[in-house]
Amino acid sequence: VKKPMLQPLESSRGELFSLFVDLYEKYLFEPNSPFFNEEYYYPIVEWITHSPKASLAQSERAKHRLLLMARNRVGTPAEQFSFIQPTGEVGRLSDMRGKPTLLFFYSPGCQSCKRAVEELQQDAFFQNRVQAGRLNILFIDSETDSDEWSRTIDELPSFGIKGFNSDGRIVNVPLYDLKASPTLLLLDAKGIVLLKDRSLSEIRESLEELP
Repeated sequence: VKKPMLQPLESSRGELFSLFVDLYEKYLFEPNSPFFNEEYYYPIVEWITHSPKASLAQSERAKHRLLLMARNRVGTPAEQFSFIQPTGEVGRLSDMRGKPTLLFFYSPGCQSCKRAVEELQQDAFFQNRVQAGRLNILFIDSETDSDEWSRTIDELPSFGIKGFNSDGRIVNVPLYDLKASPTLLLLDAKGIVLLKDRSLSEIRESLEELP
């Protein structure tokens, strides 16, 4: 797959080269694209960082994007972070190990987040999996203030763990590329990323295949 995908970049220059750069970003990197696939996009961005045809702006943008994409790739350990729970207790992502974890980054008031939460609540599969001790669901607000988080946590399903990233590292480092809200990842029992930026239905399908 890699060589045919790179061929348009290798054989073009000037405005046509820039057009292909923009098209690859639009179709492979934007989360709402039906062709979204970071694993296809990764070698393209990697190639751009080393290409003399890329402008300084294109090269710097690609380097920054490559750094983000290298974190939490499928098959790698998820970046660790801590969070405050409603009780005031501090939790850590590493505490979730021992069973698969659905990592659900969201923003209070986000309409697409509300729709995803409703979908989660209406599908008994996830609640049953949690209650059977076969799944963690961790809801993390990493982008708003703690007061707003506190006011809205009751809108989340009771069968999930709720947290606020009070040290801001998720966004400020950034540890995760939250280009869409919500952003969902599925981790295995050892904290390895199984799925990244996928829908609840895709995550469910993957969980159904696990023992």
